[in-house]
Amino acid sequence: MAGKQATMKSMEEASPLNEKVNEKGGHELPGFDFQPRLQHRGKFLSPFLCGTTPKKMACIHLGVMALFSLSMLILCIVAATGGDVLFYVGLIGAPIALFPLPFVAAAIFGIQRNRPNLTLPLIVLLCFLAISSTAMFAFGIVMLWGADTNFQPAFAVMYIISMTYYSHAIRVLLRIRLDLLEGRS
Repeated sequence: MAGKQATMKSMEEASPLNEKVNEKGGHELPGFDFQPRLQHRGKFLSPFLCGTTPKKMACIHLGVMALFSLSMLILCIVAATGGDVLFYVGLIGAPIALFPLPFVAAAIFGIQRNRPNLTLPLIVLLCFLAISSTAMFAFGIVMLWGADTNFQPAFAVMYIISMTYYSHAIRVLLRIRLDLLEGRS
């Protein structure tokens, strides 16, 4: 019976009715603190950050994303000059490669000026771009299936790299957006 009462007491303490309001106006549950998690994350990332701030790291990520978009554009232009089947792959891929550049510029501006809402369109765009890149990859592989070219492995490698980077960039942008909203940066 004593164990049941202890369980009921701990459930009552964790009830939303017992929330405390912290100094920033947010609610926090008793016994649940986010600071150790943030400190653990900082200790894990500190060798990789080389002393830079998360803002600067996010801007570096966005700069790499802009360079990646330009390299995809060059790849699509080279593919378009390769022949009749590759022309369609390059024709579809070139606008997709150029499309994120204004959003990347807006996100860099938003991070530098502490305006987290300017990063949100890029996050949505990256989700859309990941889906459209998957469609472009499927279309390109179908178009190149019977073609006498060695472009398929390069196309597959570029797709894998782009999907990995899109997912990582979305995670970094969501984290820096949360930091900007909470005023930690």
